[in-house]
Amino acid sequence: MTDSAFDFRRNGRVGVSLPELALVVLLHVVVVWLLLSLDVMPRPVQRKPIMVRIIPPQIPAMGSGSMPAETHAPPQPQQVKPPEPPKAECIPPEGFLPASVATPLNELVKHDGKHKVALLNVWALWCAPCRAELPLLDQLAQREDAPFDIITLNLGDDAAQIDNLFTDLKIHKLPRDNSGDSGLLKKLGGVGLPLSAWYVDGKMVAKSTGALHDGDALLAYAQCLAKQAGDTP
Repeated sequence: MTDSAFDFRRNGRVGVSLPELALVVLLHVVVVWLLLSLDVMPRPVQRKPIMVRIIPPQIPAMGSGSMPAETHAPPQPQQVKPPEPPKAECIPPEGFLPASVATPLNELVKHDGKHKVALLNVWALWCAPCRAELPLLDQLAQREDAPFDIITLNLGDDAAQIDNLFTDLKIHKLPRDNSGDSGLLKKLGGVGLPLSAWYVDGKMVAKSTGALHDGDALLAYAQCLAKQAGDTP
């Protein structure tokens, strides 16, 4: 090598001159250019960023009308309603039997009473037991605590004679209706006088043939029927 060359071989060391180094760099540049022009060198892949959209859960605002999802509460044990106690049976007074006919009261006589319970008494002037029980019935009709109406129905006797009898017996509260006839007993299923029948809401529940004597028993029976019918003060 010449003296102008940059010699690195002094002192036993191997060196590279500047022209040689420039040549090596030039060769590398040419090789890289060729590779790029031939599309041999791998190019970095440009990846598009992946957009992830997070949608928060929608919570309905209060008062907006939207209802949250229905939640099912655990089944509650059914409460068993205790059975209602049986109604006390009303025992009719002595001589009365359960009704065997179902003739409504409004088919026999016009009744505009204030109570649901009514006692119908069919009588005649010629019937001595009928006349004997009229004062007892009148006393019951005068009681303010009596929860029933008393209807006395005469079988077609003369009105003036009925008035005279009521005056003699001092009857004040009993009706003086004489519109009954012989067919009335057949409708009631009776065969004699006096005939008495108990009605609740216009339906017969008990009847008796014969004179009435025990006013307290009649009143107690009427009170029991009225309680069952819900007709209590």
